[in-house]
Amino acid sequence: MRFNPSERYSSAFQLKSDLEEEFKENRKARIFRNFYRPFLSIGLAGAIVVAGMLNYATYEPKKLDMPTIHRSRGLLYSPLKHDKSPSLEFEAEDIEDLPEAKEQGLMGAGGIQNAKRCSDNRIVAYLAKAHWQALNVCAGNPYSQNQYDLFMGFTTPDERRIILQQQGPVWPIWAKSIEVALNKSKLPNGKIDLEDAVVYARCGEEKLRFAQRCSNSPDYKVYRDAKFPEGSPVFSAEERRFVDIWLSYIHADIDR
Repeated sequence: MRFNPSERYSSAFQLKSDLEEEFKENRKARIFRNFYRPFLSIGLAGAIVVAGMLNYATYEPKKLDMPTIHRSRGLLYSPLKHDKSPSLEFEAEDIEDLPEAKEQGLMGAGGIQNAKRCSDNRIVAYLAKAHWQALNVCAGNPYSQNQYDLFMGFTTPDERRIILQQQGPVWPIWAKSIEVALNKSKLPNGKIDLEDAVVYARCGEEKLRFAQRCSNSPDYKVYRDAKFPEGSPVFSAEERRFVDIWLSYIHADIDR
């Protein structure tokens, strides 16, 4: 396995002879360290890759109980008058420096139907539409690694195959990550923390909770500026910008 051909064994007989000599001198530990360990590492790495592929194909989703949500129109959509099902209530911060959400014209006109198809839950569909509008402005990655992981973790292989065929490669990922985030961002009073849900969906729970601890605040307008002990920001510039713009479109409630 030497890079230089001149340093390699010229034949298996030479290798056999050296191995026999090593055993004769009772140096088994050295043989394991210099010969077998590299192959063991390669074998373990291969096993991990195979296990990951198998997990991708057979992973069963985590349990997720989505509350019944209804809307008539507008951001947080009060329930329809004739519907007695409970609605989902949000708590949102008053953040004055969010970017202005502007109408996007023809570029923003095509997402409404896709949003309606991506989820039967109207709140989820609305938040997915605002996510799509933010993406039109940011022009970054369509979804984060966290959003993809949530999609994979809360769907079965059969579900993924069907919905990706019907809805395309991105809308189902947005919808599922939002759905999970809504469940994970409930406050003690039963309401949903809007900013936490958005950060949870895009950036993940671990980064969300770490930022809250670093800033010693549960408020997004404070913890979005959280920094690691060495001074670097917890949220990258791209992450913070996307979340800010996403929130601005959620509050703006515009269809184009």
